[in-house]
Amino acid sequence: MKKHPLKHTFGLCLLALFVLPGAGAAILEQAKRSPKQEKEMQQKAAVSDLKADIVYKKIGDLELTLDLLLPRKKTDKSGRVLFPNGTPVVFYFHGGGWRGGSRYISPNDARFFSDNGLALACVSYRFAKNNGLTIADCVTDCFDAARFIVKNAARYGLDSSVLLAYGHSAGGHLTLMMLMADPGEFIGDPALARENVSFAGGVASAPPSNFVDPEALENSGWTNSDENFIGAFGGSREEKRALAQKVSPYYWLKKDSPRTLIIHGDADPTVGITQSLWMEKKARELVCSHA
Repeated sequence: MKKHPLKHTFGLCLLALFVLPGAGAAILEQAKRSPKQEKEMQQKAAVSDLKADIVYKKIGDLELTLDLLLPRKKTDKSGRVLFPNGTPVVFYFHGGGWRGGSRYISPNDARFFSDNGLALACVSYRFAKNNGLTIADCVTDCFDAARFIVKNAARYGLDSSVLLAYGHSAGGHLTLMMLMADPGEFIGDPALARENVSFAGGVASAPPSNFVDPEALENSGWTNSDENFIGAFGGSREEKRALAQKVSPYYWLKKDSPRTLIIHGDADPTVGITQSLWMEKKARELVCSHA
């Protein structure tokens, strides 16, 4: 997916403990790091308590990983503990059209969250690009990453009742799905299936939110492309309408959906602002408490 005119200005990532893949294990290509990314990981480790390459689930020999950044700052200026019930967790879901991108964000972003006493989880997920996988698999992986964090909250001193998320473009879509969709409709790893995941809020930048209604797809160069749709859904719009609706946040939006901020540029040619305007209109029609 092309870059958007409106850039997101917040980020996240982490590491302090490097975990090597087990014998015979494989990792996602997008989870591998360039020399520049390796250097930046060391910089992130200097500003936070970083745990890198944590395996949150395995599919055969393939290990899916995330980075967890735990904050250095735990108290305010007066010495009071910032979060007595455990550290809130912010999840970062990267963009890239569900077929590109990576979880690796800048050291400055890592410092921002650490300095504000927040834990961060940067997630790598499988891509959907004419490979038998669909956007639903991306959503399932992200829910499993959240389930893993909930399951291991005590180990890392986290408050599993305060989960937040943000992302840009495809990552914005995944953020909205985490906030609004029913996790029970996206079960992946059976070992994580019993974990209760509920997000408290989030920020989505330039997010695709409706893959079904033609009017909502106006001026959306990427999401309105039949070729891109087939790559992401494994079939035509007619054949995959039910699946497209299942992964459209618009159809999951309810009156009691979590607090959500959507940021969208009105000149975005990739994901047209109509997508977000439809979300706003429905929220007002539902009289959502946060609209």
